[in-house]
Amino acid sequence: MLKAENRLRKRQDFHRIYKRGISFVASGMVLYIRKNNNAHFRVGFSVSKKVGKAVKRNKVKRRLRHIARNLSASFCQGFDYIFIARPSLIYLPYDKQVEQMTFLLNKARKKRCENGVEKNG
Repeated sequence: MLKAENRLRKRQDFHRIYKRGISFVASGMVLYIRKNNNAHFRVGFSVSKKVGKAVKRNKVKRRLRHIARNLSASFCQGFDYIFIARPSLIYLPYDKQVEQMTFLLNKARKKRCENGVEKNG
């Protein structure tokens, strides 16, 4: 399980990241990222009803949390991340889901973490 300091929970935090963050897209998920004022990263997950009923949504969230925990070294400190699952994600095998999250994190690292780029607004 991710540490409490690494979890993104509040609705207002999600809305702020959606509004002012930048996004990266893969076929099964979308990543929003925004700089925060903390010394650590925070991660949140969003799975809509388009993905399926509660059992499927919870399975997707559990899997995404597990992948994020294993890839925690890939997250840049001082940033907030939101992973949004697309309906096609439930049909991808686990290793493809890991590849997609790794791809998005690498893309974000190149664009954001290393350059410290902030979106205007």
